[in-house]
This record gives sequence, C-alpha cells and structure tokens, in this order.
Amino acid sequence: MSLVLFQLNATTPWARDVISKKDSIVSISSLVSEQFPEFIRIDHPRTVAFMEAYYEWMEQREEALYSTFILKDYSDIDDTISDFIIHFKSQYLDRFPERLAYDHTTGAAVDEKRLIKRIKEFYKAKGTEKAYQLLFRILYDASVNFYYPKKDIIKVSDGKWVDEMSIKVTSLMNDNIWNTPETMIVQKDASGKFIANAKVVDVRRYEHHKMTVTELFLTDINGVFIANEYVEFETGAKELVYPLLSSVVINTNLEGIKEFGSGYKPGDPINITSTHGSEAKGTISSVNIGGGITSITLTNGGVGYRNTDTFSYDVVSLTGTGAGFTASAGSSFVHPGYFLDGSGHPSAKKHIQDNFFYQDWSYELQTKITLNEYKNAILDLIHPAGTKLFNRILIKKLHPINTETYTSGVAYEISTLGHYTPYTFNTSENLRHNSAATDLYPFGYNPSEPTVDESGSDDHTGATGRDAIFWGLVYNDYPGRTAQSDSITAGHTFAYDLGSGGTWDPGTTGPMWNLSSGVFFLDGFSGASAAYSFVGTADAGDFDENGSYWVIYPHPNIRDIDSIPTGTSFSNVEIQPFL
Repeated sequence: MSLVLFQLNATTPWARDVISKKDSIVSISSLVSEQFPEFIRIDHPRTVAFMEAYYEWMEQREEALYSTFILKDYSDIDDTISDFIIHFKSQYLDRFPERLAYDHTTGAAVDEKRLIKRIKEFYKAKGTEKAYQLLFRILYDASVNFYYPKKDIIKVSDGKWVDEMSIKVTSLMNDNIWNTPETMIVQKDASGKFIANAKVVDVRRYEHHKMTVTELFLTDINGVFIANEYVEFETGAKELVYPLLSSVVINTNLEGIKEFGSGYKPGDPINITSTHGSEAKGTISSVNIGGGITSITLTNGGVGYRNTDTFSYDVVSLTGTGAGFTASAGSSFVHPGYFLDGSGHPSAKKHIQDNFFYQDWSYELQTKITLNEYKNAILDLIHPAGTKLFNRILIKKLHPINTETYTSGVAYEISTLGHYTPYTFNTSENLRHNSAATDLYPFGYNPSEPTVDESGSDDHTGATGRDAIFWGLVYNDYPGRTAQSDSITAGHTFAYDLGSGGTWDPGTTGPMWNLSSGVFFLDGFSGASAAYSFVGTADAGDFDENGSYWVIYPHPNIRDIDSIPTGTSFSNVEIQPFL
C-alpha cells in the first residue's frame, strides 16, 4: 500500500510505502509529531520528519518495535515464524523423534504446524490402539495391527456358555423387522400394566404351515412374556406372541412311577404334536442302564401349542418302547446351550501362561517396521506402564512392473459331432463340394440312409418325399460353412410355409441359421410366435415325418481353420480348433 502526499507550493508529489499492520501493532510513528512542541514542528520540520521515519523503520518487519508488538501473535502456531517452531516442538512434541514420516508418493513431509495443532487429540488417546495407529502414521506412514496373547491363554473354567431365549411372533412388520436388533420391546396388558421387556439381539424368519413366523432372540429380560398378547417395538409397531412348546419331561403315572420306558438310545429324535400345535422337536439326551429315558432336550418349540391340547409323542427308535411324556406350553423357548468358543477346553488351541509372552499384560504390534526403529518412541510416548511390548514384522513388498499387453484371437468352432458323421479318418474330400463338383449331402445326413461315394456324383437324397422346396440347402450363414462353396448358391435357401401361415424368409436375413445349428421346427403355435416356433435339435426332430437329418459341414481343409492344407485327411486334422 502506498501513501501519496502533496507538499504546499510543491510541484512534485512525495510518495511513501506504508506497510499493512495487524491489529496488534500500534503505529507509534504516526504519533511522533504530536510529541514535539509546536515551534519545533514549525521551525524544524525536518527534525520531525526524521523522527517519524526512524520510528517507521523500527516498525518494519523483523525490527525492534515490530517484533515487540507482534510477539504475542508469534504464540499462535499459524502466525509464528519458522525460527519459533522448534520451541513449539520442544513444548508440545517432547520426546518425539526429530524425523517424521513423509508421503512416499509426493515426497512431502508431515506438516509440523498442523501436527502441533492436533497433538492434543493424540495425547487424549494415549495408551489406546488409536494412539498407536496415529503415531505410526506420523513417524513412519505405516499401519499397525494388534494382537493380545492373553486371548490364547488356557484358563480353568474360562469357557463361555450361551443360553439363547426366544419368542415367536407374527410378521406384520414385514422387512422392517430386520431393523429391530439392538432395540427394546415391551409387553403390557390391556390396561397398560407392565408385563415384560427385553432387548432384541437377533431376528430369524421362516415359513410354518403356510404362515410366516418371526423368531426374536432376546437378552436382558425383565418379567415373563405371555402368549397371545402383543409386544411393542420402539417404533410403535406391534406383533402378537405365539404360544409354543416350552418343555417335555418324563410322565409320572397315577402310582407315582416315572414312565422311563426301555431300549432307547441318546440322540433318538422325538416329534411332538398337539390339537393346535406342530413342528416341535427334540432329542433324547440321556438314558439309564436299561435304556429308559431320563432327560429330553427340546430343539424346536414349534407354534400353536396350548396346555389344554391333547399331545402326541413320536419317538423314532429301533428298540425303544414304553416311555411316557408330559408337555407344557408357554410363550418363550430356551434353546440348547453351547460354548461360544474353545476357551477353557483342554483340546482348544490355547497356550499355558508363561509370564513372558503369554500373559495378561503383554501385547504384540504387527507392522512392517522393525522393533529397533520404533521401540524407544513407543516406550517414551504411549507405552502403558506395567505392560510388555512385542513385535512381529509383516513382510509386504510391492514391486511395480510395467508390462505391455497384447491381445490375439484364435478361431475355434464348437461343433456337434453329427455335423461330421459321414466323414472317416481317411476322408480328404469336401463332402459338400467334392472333386466331382457335387454336394453329396444337400439335405443333411440320416444314419438310416446309406452313405455315398466320397468322390462320386450321387448325393445322399434321403427319405422318399424329401423335397428341396422344403428341405433344400441350409441357409448359408457363413460362406463355406454349410453351402457347396464359399459363396451362396442360388436355390440353396429354405422357404417353408408353416401351417399357421408363417413364412420363413429365404433372404440373407432369414432364420435358417437355427437349422444349421441343429434346431428343428414345430408347427401349431399361434399369435406373434407362430412364424418362429422351434425347439429341440435335428438329431431328434421329425421334419414333416420324413426323418431326422444332420446338417453336414464342409471339410476343414477348405475352410481356412488352423491353416489346414487342402487335401489333408481327417486323421491329420488337430481336433483342438473344433472343440
């Protein structure tokens, strides 16, 4: 910015550059003239101008007054000078390595100012995995994985047993039911009185006798849910709770004797039905010395069971007999329990605690950086006291390779064997246009008809009544494939008038390519498809009750496939191009 002054009675203006100052800078030079007595300002203007120029010089960047005024601004990392950054690092990045990471693509180093501004987030996360990940990014531009050996230490009674409980409800919510896991449900009676509530952890749905049943797996259950009452979701939607089978035990008869039966084996399945309920299933879990049932495990509570029903029990057993059962219905089903993982099992892939690596306070960092490079930084900055650090190197090498890609194509023909049936291994003649200039198989080949002389002039006419009007040469979709020669021959097209009135176009757009592929036609269709009705293959087709005929292809030695010389016999033709 420039300031232009005009002196009285002067013809030349006086221009001076004035620096832009921040709000924190007070301009003393503008106040200098007011500090002199009036007679000095009048009699000695140069003295005043000199003092003003002196203070203006003092106010210039890097000079005494400017540095005094701007010193407070230097405490802001965004405005500070590069010489002060080292002091910020000493204050906020204490014990950080001097050398930081750089971008391997651009070569740019970590922005120190931005790091200092955000370092508070690092210190707040100190001791967590997030802090480790951030530190490895800052120092090495690398990622890090974590492994805690205590997860693989075998401990007595450390197994995690899971008992799942569920209720079965209607499916009025449709697909919205899949959004309910991790939400609460509550059940109240008609008066609004609390009955039970629980947290939904999983949802399953299946078909049951032409109706859709939704099963809700619950945890944190308070109270006891009641069948035939609605449960309400957090969204306000409601579903009705179905009654189901909740337990089956050994019956005790009127004499007080338990009806264990005999001859049963653990694992024998049992199916339970009732007047209104079905699909309940279980297994015999234990028997006594005589094969009597002592306990039963339900695996499915079914739907629709009521305590007032008449129950039927079907035990699938080869030798068991005589057992009696008593069942009770309810609203919730406790599934057979199971261990969540192998913890606490002697057969699990666990390790005995060794107070070194396998202990509760050790951790392993898995990264491509060696331990010697980062150990001191980790111990000085974020390593939790009382823990032991281990390292595992993850080897990952990327070697960029510049390659040139070329695309080439090889002609292949996926042919049906029947198209070459008349040929023998010694055939070198083109049976569609032999040395006598004869098309030996103009109407195709039928195994029930005799073959003809390969070099002769008599063709394989086929069954009596086969007329070229209907069964003339197949449409030549590719020159040299199904016609006599490498060009379409007059009269060798197909024009068949279907009984429904459709006509096959004999021109170059005609559909006879289908016949050349072995497709046969059926009459009797109606509507838009009447003129294009075809199914099946020619080896099974019955053309106007005149028999089935394969379209015969020319010999490969005249079709420029795999550069086969003319006159080559079939035995010398490689099969690869045709399969």
